[in-house]
Amino acid sequence: MRVCVLMGSPRLGGNTAELCKPFMDELQQHQAQVEYITLHDKNIESCLGCYYCQGEAEEYGCSQENDDMEEIIERILLADVLVFATPIYTWQSTPKMKAVMDRMYGLNKFYGGTPRNSLNKHQSYALIATCGYDLDYGAGLLDEALRRWCSHSGLPYLGMYAVRDTDNLASFQTDDAIQGARQFAQSILKKGAGVSARRYDMLSDFTAVYNFLTETYDKTTLNSYLLPQYFEYAHYLQWFDSLRAHRMGLWEHDGNIVGISAYEMNIGTAHIHAKDTHTYLLRDMLYWAEKEISISENGKRSLNVWITSEEPEKQHLLTNSGYNYVRSEPVNIFRYTNAFIQKQLPEGYKIIDGTQLDYAKLAECFWRGFDHDEAPPAENTDGNIKCWNAPHADKSLMTIITAPNGDYACALGMWFDERNKYAYLEPLATVPKYRRLGLATVALTEAMKKTKALGAEYCFGGAGEFYTAIGFETICHRELWKKEWGASF
Repeated sequence: MRVCVLMGSPRLGGNTAELCKPFMDELQQHQAQVEYITLHDKNIESCLGCYYCQGEAEEYGCSQENDDMEEIIERILLADVLVFATPIYTWQSTPKMKAVMDRMYGLNKFYGGTPRNSLNKHQSYALIATCGYDLDYGAGLLDEALRRWCSHSGLPYLGMYAVRDTDNLASFQTDDAIQGARQFAQSILKKGAGVSARRYDMLSDFTAVYNFLTETYDKTTLNSYLLPQYFEYAHYLQWFDSLRAHRMGLWEHDGNIVGISAYEMNIGTAHIHAKDTHTYLLRDMLYWAEKEISISENGKRSLNVWITSEEPEKQHLLTNSGYNYVRSEPVNIFRYTNAFIQKQLPEGYKIIDGTQLDYAKLAECFWRGFDHDEAPPAENTDGNIKCWNAPHADKSLMTIITAPNGDYACALGMWFDERNKYAYLEPLATVPKYRRLGLATVALTEAMKKTKALGAEYCFGGAGEFYTAIGFETICHRELWKKEWGASF
């Protein structure tokens, strides 16, 4: 857990600072990451009420650009819990703390032409206050203000810890004051107590991860294109790096998966995906990937990360974490509301499914279909047996076109997501000597018709011109980002 403490007092050795010492110590003893930001030494202009920030949908945005507020915003957005620590000045916070609160208005995109959104929807707020009156009378108004602010913003409010000044600094050095601060820290830690990270166990966790990816599928972001079907297909390919599968990370909340940091086939390239309610974990997932999934090359560490063009939160995270955009490729789908292309097979060619597979012929077809000139290695037959007997592989959806001599001329695998009503093509290959006969078009059309009959509404295809030529359309792009750093982590 990351906790940011905003210190609003101008007296950096005063009562409020003294009360924060045991509070922060308790957090750190429980492995929380604590950042302490003092406001007294910062240049913070007052909010102008100009609504400029409401025109920036995916970033903070403010017309006041010549002070320290943008830096403060960047730092506090890293936290899971934001603690406002302030003495009470006329039943409110200190002026600089109040200015920060007012300027944080730009985190809520509730007005103007922007969609309703909160840039800090992952956060919770809390309050530490010191005052010279009875606590309810002295600090109650500020406590209620934060409670209403959180309610308005849709954020959890974790409460207030306040101590009355009856003997100057000594009031905040009593056993009761110190113990109360520690207990308040413990109550805040409970927010993240149900979330834990651990290594992925391929044998025992595969099904749970597959279900998590299915249940959290988002038609807009596509989960960084970490689709459950591809996750399964990659796992059951003979070239999958199962030796290092333990380097993937899982995040669980009360025993349920809420996030994953994973690679595709081999380390060096990662996906990070979190449940909507736990996107604040994305930074931790990226850190995990950098530590566990990165590779060493040319004396440096490096990591590639795949996201989609529809994930501004991840784009922002990667940019701020030192990643550079490398390239993109289209994500294409065929909508089943469109008419299927009509094409006939050449004479002597036949369509079969995979229910009576000749795995040796299939291995030959896929191997040569992906442009290998030599004969396939003997283990490829076993590799195909493994792949096409994966838990969710449906051999009746596999579509193969046989040549007049009995060769497998073209073959494809098709996967169906019953919950999310889509089909996923992986793979599709035509042996070179049988190309330019329209076999792939016929095979793919046949397979799509099968999944439409099962209830699918669209099919994911590849990125090449072949797909757009037969009616596939681009809905977004996969983006590859890369970071390089020193040889040691």
